Amino acid sequence: PAVLEAVAARMAAAQSVRLFGVGASGLVAQDLYHKLLRVNTNVIFCTDTHMQLTYITSVQPGDVALFFSNSGNTTEILELARAARERRACIVAVTKLGASPLSELADYVLPTSSPELEFRSGAMSSRIAALLVVDMLFTTLCNKNYDTVAKPLSESFSQCSKHHT
Repeated sequence: PAVLEAVAARMAAAQSVRLFGVGASGLVAQDLYHKLLRVNTNVIFCTDTHMQLTYITSVQPGDVALFFSNSGNTTEILELARAARERRACIVAVTKLGASPLSELADYVLPTSSPELEFRSGAMSSRIAALLVVDMLFTTLCNKNYDTVAKPLSESFSQCSKHHT
């Protein structure tokens, strides 16, 4: 809980939040991207790895860079995290519990724990575990910043509800 609160505070104070993930981890990053858009966060995410390599170049000190990688050893994610470290961004890793190259680069680690078979079937358990972390992080961010997020959450709900039958 203390790490969730610290990360939520850093995100609330950040100039921008940059999200990084490939494959199934990219789907988790995209889920957080959608949530953060609803509360007017200056957030950037694209599933295209080359675009991620592009927007890492504009990361500034004070920005928060969240990296999603179950293994903590994905080549592209490590390259991006090292670039964020060089640019002095706050690095948050959502990765499996235990030591990994990604967790060693991170300022904060939000660990997951899921039994994943050697031959993963669509990264089901690791993806669900990371999505749970995303939901906890988003809930913490909203609870700690309720006065700031209540209106945009309500407005996005109202706008989208027009399309519900």
